[in-house]
Amino acid sequence: MYDSRRSCCGFNVARNCFGGVALLVGVPLLVIVHMKTVVLTAFFVERRADSRLVAEILLEWLFCILVEACLFLLLVADPGFIGEPTELSCRCANCKMEVEDFDHHCGVLGACIGRGNMCYFILFLLFASLLCLLGGLENVVYIVLFAAAHKKRNANSSWTSFSAWRTALTDGADVIHVACLVLLSFVAVYGGAVCIFLCLRYTYLGYRGQSSVRRRRRESLRGSLALVFANVLNPQFSHKYTHPPIYAAEEMAKNTV
Repeated sequence: MYDSRRSCCGFNVARNCFGGVALLVGVPLLVIVHMKTVVLTAFFVERRADSRLVAEILLEWLFCILVEACLFLLLVADPGFIGEPTELSCRCANCKMEVEDFDHHCGVLGACIGRGNMCYFILFLLFASLLCLLGGLENVVYIVLFAAAHKKRNANSSWTSFSAWRTALTDGADVIHVACLVLLSFVAVYGGAVCIFLCLRYTYLGYRGQSSVRRRRRESLRGSLALVFANVLNPQFSHKYTHPPIYAAEEMAKNTV
């Protein structure tokens, strides 16, 4: 066992992978809450065509499953650990090992990003963006329909003040329901904005052949987006990786100092 890595369910993962594990659990829970709070409420179901509603439900769960799959592969796939430095490798300060085509160590997810899992990082951001966009759009539709129903019941009410909109959105709704709707909307907007930005950024870097630290620093080492996704259907899992003796010696030397 080494300070920088840990064994989890037979996989060699980063020691700070708690953020990624929390997302693996949290994303499906948020989707379930969203279904119960917005999509499957009697109010929303009555005002949506059956075929459209079924398509939205299936699409949301599809995006959720794809997010989970890509995040899992991102955490457990070998990012490209190698025994000795190469022209394309960099040393990860967190994992304390050389990584082929190393880009960065994601502290939020707790994953080292390199040649072996950059494709899953981009795909995770893509499907997370789509999930947030779909959820945010459904929230907007729900709010508009809810406000319109309030307006119909109160034809003489004013729409020119914040208090009028607050009354419209809380008319007949309990505090927990409103709190869940606000939380889900915040997650959709903030999470969607972050994921879209990062997805576009890393896709652009891959397209320009700058998908790693070394490739960005040297023109002669430029790659391509096709190279990034070359092994997307053939992941190399981290449990196959063995800690090189050179790194073991370094760890022992540090512990004895």
